[in-house]
Amino acid sequence: MRFIKDIIRQIFGWDKARAGKLSIGYWANIQMHEYKLDFDTLEDVFRHGRKVTTIVQDYENYSISLGFRWDERKTCYVITSVRLYKREGVRR
Repeated sequence: MRFIKDIIRQIFGWDKARAGKLSIGYWANIQMHEYKLDFDTLEDVFRHGRKVTTIVQDYENYSISLGFRWDERKTCYVITSVRLYKREGVRR
C-alpha cells in the first residue's frame, strides 16, 4: 500500500520536500566521491528521504543515508556524512 501511495504522491507532486539551501561539508564530499555519488543524488535524499537519526532514501538495490546540520553563518544545511548501504540478493 505504501508503494502505491508513493507513486501517487510523486506523480501529482504531493511531496513534502525539505526546503532550504544545501551545501556539502568536506568529509561528506570525500565520502560522496568514494561511493561514486553526485550532489544531485544527495540532494534528492535530503529533500525526499525519510528522517531517522539521519536522512535515508531507498533506491532499487541500495540506500543512501545522510547526516546533516544547520549552519547559521552560511544560513543553509550542510551535509556532514554520507553512507551507502547495498542490499545484496534483493529480488523485486
